[in-house]
Amino acid sequence: MLFSLTFIPFLVILKKCKEVFVFYPQCVGEREKKRTNFSIKKLDCCGKQKTEKSTTRTSNLNSPTMLLEGHTGPVYTCRFSHDGANLASAGADKQVLIWHVYGDCENHTVLKGHTNSILQLQWSGGDEYLFTSSADKTVSIWDVEYGARIKKIKSHMSFVNSVSPTKKGTQFLATGSDDGSAKIFDIRMKPPLKTFDCTYQVTAVALSDNALKLYTGGIDNVIKVWDGRKSHKPLSYLHGHKETITSLSLSMDGKYLLSNGMDGCIRVWDIQPFVSGRVSDADKPNPTENDDDNKDSLNKFLKESDERCKKVLFGPLHGTEKLLIKANWSKDANRIVSGSSDKCAYVLDVWGGQVLYKLPGHTGSCNEVDIHPFEPIIVSASSDKTLFLGELF
Repeated sequence: MLFSLTFIPFLVILKKCKEVFVFYPQCVGEREKKRTNFSIKKLDCCGKQKTEKSTTRTSNLNSPTMLLEGHTGPVYTCRFSHDGANLASAGADKQVLIWHVYGDCENHTVLKGHTNSILQLQWSGGDEYLFTSSADKTVSIWDVEYGARIKKIKSHMSFVNSVSPTKKGTQFLATGSDDGSAKIFDIRMKPPLKTFDCTYQVTAVALSDNALKLYTGGIDNVIKVWDGRKSHKPLSYLHGHKETITSLSLSMDGKYLLSNGMDGCIRVWDIQPFVSGRVSDADKPNPTENDDDNKDSLNKFLKESDERCKKVLFGPLHGTEKLLIKANWSKDANRIVSGSSDKCAYVLDVWGGQVLYKLPGHTGSCNEVDIHPFEPIIVSASSDKTLFLGELF
């Protein structure tokens, strides 16, 4: 049964216009899964009334904000499909829920099979597959149309924190784990194509669409760049973060890398082949040496990191829970959306550096935020077991 509340309207008198505005909050019941909207009633000096909407709608959502409920534990990850029609979410309840974005946002598919928390999910380029990494030490590949798991990868020895598929061509998949390794798979084959020894726990991975470059981040605070055809040592390093890297994401054009860290910084890196001040391979430092020549090389190497880091953004926070809070690109690479431990979803202007929106509503840590590929809509996943789907104005 829908609940109802009685509100006492309050008056605001604008002397200049000589009109009185009365705000009537319209509360919607829980089953409608929508937040409170507001209507405005105008009263002119003659006592005539005129009702106007408080905001102009900017999307095709049923309501400016939709509350999605169905998870029974904290939600750690959520992503829109590339066609914008569906979104998927997963978390501590070990299952993936797939929702319609439009209409009543029904949960139309449930994917079960993991035996521990799901830490990250990603869509394939054509939206026919979902990839999930889990604390049960496995990665699963799901057929979305049939709602079934078609492959279970058991190559890691500890939690699999991150997964990153290619979006074009042959379907490759990268994974990163607490066992200190990252791997690249061809989903048609059982064993990994390449295994990379990252020394420390890997908390985030990003794979280029041609699978020739793999980016890994972990508890050593350094982003390592690997050649997908070789695995003996990294091609280069990107220094800048002071604490654990929680997520990595490539822009749609493949020119920029987004990294989020527990130091409260979101960094944007230029990963194109030629950047001013780039250090040659011969000048890269050897971490096993500790002589003066190596120090000079390290200084040049750090300079390259400074040249490649194009923006440092602040706003989203990381709390004592030390969750792997994730940030994502908009399709045009002009905006970044990120979760935060302060229970808010953030939208940031990449090149301006400002926080455009700080959106409250959750009662627990906001763990991931994604932005719709075609409309000004974001989705946020939280430890309070819910998701908010809302439009930006």
